[in-house]
Amino acid sequence: MPQAVLSMSASMPSRDVIRLGPEGGVRIGGEYHGLVLDGVTQPGLCLLNLEHYTAAGVAGRFVPRIVPEGAELSFEPTADWAVRSTIVYRRHSECAYEATFTFMFERRYEAFEAFIASYFPVSTPPPWLLCKGGWRRPQPKPMEQLFVARDEQAANRVGDGRWAMLPAAGYGYRVAKDRYAKALMLTHPAGDDRVVMQFLKPGDCSQLSPNIFAPAHDLSIVGRNVSAGETVQVPVRLVCRPSLSRADAVEMHDSFATGVYA
Repeated sequence: MPQAVLSMSASMPSRDVIRLGPEGGVRIGGEYHGLVLDGVTQPGLCLLNLEHYTAAGVAGRFVPRIVPEGAELSFEPTADWAVRSTIVYRRHSECAYEATFTFMFERRYEAFEAFIASYFPVSTPPPWLLCKGGWRRPQPKPMEQLFVARDEQAANRVGDGRWAMLPAAGYGYRVAKDRYAKALMLTHPAGDDRVVMQFLKPGDCSQLSPNIFAPAHDLSIVGRNVSAGETVQVPVRLVCRPSLSRADAVEMHDSFATGVYA
């Protein structure tokens, strides 16, 4: 179906939410930017929020925010991070949204990742993940970011020094023993029957990463060496439904990952 990109006036307050459909819309600019779904998103926060840059041994805590002229969010390079980033949020279809993250690099980064955060109401339990041993609901400790990696390389990347900023800020972090089998998370906002599913292609996702202190159900994208002049684009889809079976979730993920689910 045609996908129209909504626009906003630069004079509008950065915390205004532009409606994409009856379920909610997008907040463009401000401290937290991204999808806002009624009764799902923690008040004042967002889903699919571009949160941090990381590379081997370093991290940029909170990407600088720039209020854009249109529906596309822009993040200009800074003295610390020579990368220009854009996000386009679209309402893909009924109850389905897509965020396309584009990164244009002005220098080489080893093992670059972008950390994408989705905040939920405070009573939201950890998400369900399909791991290589079956469905699991990881249990982060209080004040801990838990990483469920795609493979051993992605797991080792968590400990390369990039997340040293977390203990410095009073948080812990840990890599789960499980490895995910599908790049998807099933969240029940506030513990109710509704289901929010975030999903993307496994090759675009290093780790799925829930915490309970926010709470937020996050993911790390790109996860590879990048060169100066290179452009990387990662689409992430989010579906919010009154109910969603695990079988349908897997089918939806697999169709999207193979390019069938347009």
